[in-house]
Amino acid sequence: MFEDKDYESLLDEKLSKVDSKYDKREGSIIYDALAPNSAEAAMIYIQLEWMFKQMFGDTADREYLIKIAKDTRGLEPNKATYAILKGEFNIAVDIGTRFSLDTLNYAVTELIDDSLHTYKVQCEKAGVEGNKHFGTMIPINYISGLTRCELTGLLIPGEEEEGTEVFRKRWRDAFNATAFGGNRADYTEKIKAIAGVGGCKCYRATNESGELVGGHVKCVIIASDYSVPTKELVNTVQQVIDPTQDMEGYGLAPIGHVAHIQSVTGTVINIVSTITYDAGIAFVDIKTQIESVVDNYFLSLAKAWETSSNLVARISQIESAILNVDGVQDIADTKLNGVASNVILSVDAIPVRGEISG
Repeated sequence: MFEDKDYESLLDEKLSKVDSKYDKREGSIIYDALAPNSAEAAMIYIQLEWMFKQMFGDTADREYLIKIAKDTRGLEPNKATYAILKGEFNIAVDIGTRFSLDTLNYAVTELIDDSLHTYKVQCEKAGVEGNKHFGTMIPINYISGLTRCELTGLLIPGEEEEGTEVFRKRWRDAFNATAFGGNRADYTEKIKAIAGVGGCKCYRATNESGELVGGHVKCVIIASDYSVPTKELVNTVQQVIDPTQDMEGYGLAPIGHVAHIQSVTGTVINIVSTITYDAGIAFVDIKTQIESVVDNYFLSLAKAWETSSNLVARISQIESAILNVDGVQDIADTKLNGVASNVILSVDAIPVRGEISG
């Protein structure tokens, strides 16, 4: 906005206003008097440009974007959440008992099955790091009779604090569709605010008789790590949105609505290709890298699920990803689930990597 108001241009402008009969050369009294003033003025224009940038949500830095979003739509960034995992023990343990695994600490929060001694265990560190560690834990304090304490599965993924650009998009979206009274935007906003949920689609749903009637809403969710949600996460969302499912509005769903929370389904895709390798390289040598690039491609599709009608796993994209793996010279004749064509997934499905051979 003020690109032309730099030090040199401001100094030239000031000097031009002084009569030429006076000495204005560098080192003169007039020059030396106007130069510092021009430098200060240039700094003011820099600050003005920064200030104008902070006045608008599309350009504001995070600190001021938060202020704008809160003032205009009552929105704040979602805070980081804690991973909830499944812990298996050989004896009953007290709620609040703490354990450690690698560099992280965990606390028992809720009983799952008394007979099997399984519990919900919460990572004490917020964010995605708590989603990654499994295996044998070590009790922080001695527990008599304890011989087994393992983290065996992720129930509700932890999330990092909402990123600036993600929050900016959510703020913009709030102007495009006002969330109110159980409309589509309202359900989506409320459900995505629940820890562990990464996306949501809402539809009209049928009643128990299979009839498409008013008041029944189906909400399909995907986990925050863009995987198929666990039953525990689906149940958590159901309890928050509509625990009784009797149209009485005891959850966030309004009176007169029955909300049915469901999870996305995973469609397994097996991949068979004819791969040409560099000399001395075989499939087994780079299998992990090939699986990794396919997983990354499928992850990108899963991230787009919420805004897509049908995801398509494309042979061309899979071959391109595998071709970029070190050690691969060429790839051809790729088949997905035994067919040489793309896989069009159902509306509420995401791709899951199956077996890869080549």
